[in-house]
Amino acid sequence: SLSPLSASGSVNHSFNAMGIPDRFRSVGKRSSVDDLEAAIYDYLLQHNAKPKPFVRSKTAADILTQERRALNALDEIQGNR
Repeated sequence: SLSPLSASGSVNHSFNAMGIPDRFRSVGKRSSVDDLEAAIYDYLLQHNAKPKPFVRSKTAADILTQERRALNALDEIQGNR
């Protein structure tokens, strides 16, 4: 089951993955869900005001090679090899 504490951790993990700074996602500092939602929308407006283009740092071949290496390592751990 999902407790309020674990749910809060999941939310914070999701916000970390999206790159949302602490000052916009401090759930404990918000008085309501609406307040938190407003802070997230405020962050998105500020963040999207000056968008940066995504720049690939690796080739598709590099990514596929790394994926294959990871899958091989996982197969070894699971005893599939």
